[in-house]
Amino acid sequence: MPAYFAGFEGALSWVPGTVAGAAPKAKLDDRYNAIFTRVAQGIPIQLLASNAWHESAFDPKAHPPDPAHKGQLLTNITGLGQITPGCLKTFNQLNHYSYTNADMEDPEKNSMVAAWLFRFIVDQYKKSGTATLATPNWDDPNWVSFVLLGYGGGYSPTAGVIRIVKEMEAKQIPAGQITPANARLVAMKLFPKSHIYNNGGGQWSDPALLASVAVKLRDYLALRKGLTSGTATAAELLPAHAPPGALQQLQQPAFAPAVAAVPAPPAPSPGGGWVKPTVIAVAAALAVGLGFRAFDGAGARRKEYA
Repeated sequence: MPAYFAGFEGALSWVPGTVAGAAPKAKLDDRYNAIFTRVAQGIPIQLLASNAWHESAFDPKAHPPDPAHKGQLLTNITGLGQITPGCLKTFNQLNHYSYTNADMEDPEKNSMVAAWLFRFIVDQYKKSGTATLATPNWDDPNWVSFVLLGYGGGYSPTAGVIRIVKEMEAKQIPAGQITPANARLVAMKLFPKSHIYNNGGGQWSDPALLASVAVKLRDYLALRKGLTSGTATAAELLPAHAPPGALQQLQQPAFAPAVAAVPAPPAPSPGGGWVKPTVIAVAAALAVGLGFRAFDGAGARRKEYA
């Protein structure tokens, strides 16, 4: 293990979230498959579907819990993609729209903003100058997980994924160890006082952030393989054209809790709509991880759009 990770040896795994409860279950209908296709902007619709499922349980009027006020909701974070005020403001400015928070209860408008954010993150990664992020590869689970981490925790070169990956590459950390789980540890170690990265309250220090990335990645991969029920191993989830080493990454402790013996996600039916997955028993060790939060939005998330 590189000396760079000294002091974090016991945490080099993808720790599940700590909020108990069942994974969200929602009735799915044809609207969402068609919407994701219309607004995709080059983003795989499987990613849009997995993201919306885990952000909101496909509830277009969803709001996340307010961590500062028990029993209350953050009503300015809204809809399928849990769009925040900062994200919506930047979307409107760059695309000449005037959408409001109320508009984000419209599934198509909300999905348009979410797809735009994913596209914006990908474009920023392409300009990042990093070997890890600069080449888009939807068959690479590690690269996709960094896209999801950018959506949930910030992507920017000043206070997000790009900054941390640059730091890791500058320290000559081997490419196979530049993963979201390790990026989180590096971020907290490098910036212990940062309100974004710190180990005492920043959103990167919350294990639920990585648990969110893990289950979204799992369901994205499962949707690509057409898995709609039962369980899936890392090998079964691996894309056909995944880069060398991808299977080993999915099999390491950082990913294993997310891909072993889990319910399959919602998936397109032969007719083009969505079908509800068969509910199966989940290993007790994974129950907490799957119940990390029905809505994984948080008030401090997705503020870095510069």
